[in-house]
Amino acid sequence: MSRWDVVIVGGGIVGTASALWLSRAGFKVLLLERWALGCGATAEGMGHIMAAVDSPDLAQLTAYSQSLWKELQPSMPADCEWRSTGTFWAALDSDEMTVAESLSKEYENLGLPAEIWSGSEARQHEPILGERIAGGLHAPDDAVIYTTNACRWLADMAVKEGAEIRFAEVSFVAKNLVGLKGGEQMTADHVVVCAGARSPDLIENLMVEPRRGHLVITDRVSTPVHRQIIELGYLRKSHGMEGSSVALNVQPRATGQLLIGSSREFQGWSREIDHKTVSEMMKLTINYMPELARVSAMRIWTGFRPSVPDGKPIIGEHSSGVWVNAGHEGLGITNAVGSASILTSLMTEKRPQITAKAFDAGRLIHGRSKG
Repeated sequence: MSRWDVVIVGGGIVGTASALWLSRAGFKVLLLERWALGCGATAEGMGHIMAAVDSPDLAQLTAYSQSLWKELQPSMPADCEWRSTGTFWAALDSDEMTVAESLSKEYENLGLPAEIWSGSEARQHEPILGERIAGGLHAPDDAVIYTTNACRWLADMAVKEGAEIRFAEVSFVAKNLVGLKGGEQMTADHVVVCAGARSPDLIENLMVEPRRGHLVITDRVSTPVHRQIIELGYLRKSHGMEGSSVALNVQPRATGQLLIGSSREFQGWSREIDHKTVSEMMKLTINYMPELARVSAMRIWTGFRPSVPDGKPIIGEHSSGVWVNAGHEGLGITNAVGSASILTSLMTEKRPQITAKAFDAGRLIHGRSKG
């Protein structure tokens, strides 16, 4: 029976970042992934590294994570495709411009740059925006990466620090014990579940569930888009936990194509494309960018965000003695490195760089929220 300091279950970007940080802290780490690194939610999303300033707890975590990504960026290989695109939060009316003004103060409180653009200034920077745009908020520090390559790079870095990676399916976890399909077992001082929306398969009553989303990749567009463009209503829609929602989220790709989202709905693990939802996404996008009515969609797909009832990830020791780093919803790419740092601090009994109480695993156990 093999023994490790830490066994991590899940080889997405949260798992590989956790492997790197824990290895750097001196732990003997084994990472287990059943298929391929970064093949789940990591591969299915947009790769947006952003500050989510509308929620105080997430604002601190995303800003901290963003700072860690910037420290890593100079060492990244070119195939991670880091691009400092920034984000433009688009407003349609004066009420939304008031929201933009409020958010700009939150950026200022976090020490992050942001500026208000009028409608004409927004169209000067992003000519694809229509005349309906009243203005919005520009956050220049946000970036985009190619998620699967960034995940594999983090894994390579972890291996250089002494971690081992094995491809095997886990059948159960318990305190100090991991069992594989086929019967093999291994012991560890710590077991960490980073399996995203699949984490409840291993930890009973863990309040994480899959939240399906649709993405569309377009043909090349004639008018270049330079920034991630998101509607200001996205924050409210993405944090709401009832029913389905559609919000504008457009990302420029290095190929000249656009990646268009986004939708959120609870449909279990069904990967079926809901063409009504996709139609709503495209109508909304055209409302902000009329030129895209003439652009063809090249591919549509669905993916699953690991959703938690209170909208905040679970980072810490679960009541069973197993550690958890999961439930990042649509912020898993951003929060991968920040949550890995927090997890490592907690496991080494050091004070995390930011307050971690809001992400404590004990708040969501036994099938109910503790608030």
